Amino acid sequence: MKKSITEFAVETDKNKVVKRIGKSVVLHPRTHFCGERTKWFDDAKISNQKK
Repeated sequence: MKKSITEFAVETDKNKVVKRIGKSVVLHPRTHFCGERTKWFDDAKISNQKK
């Protein structure tokens, strides 16, 4: 995993006293695009078989 997005959240009460601190991380995998044509799946083949 190469890229990551980190978000922080701080929860306070009425008196501005910190109650909780939280964080989340989203990891993005590396892309493996080699320049070849993308093979798309044809849904028409499945819809014709079910009838």
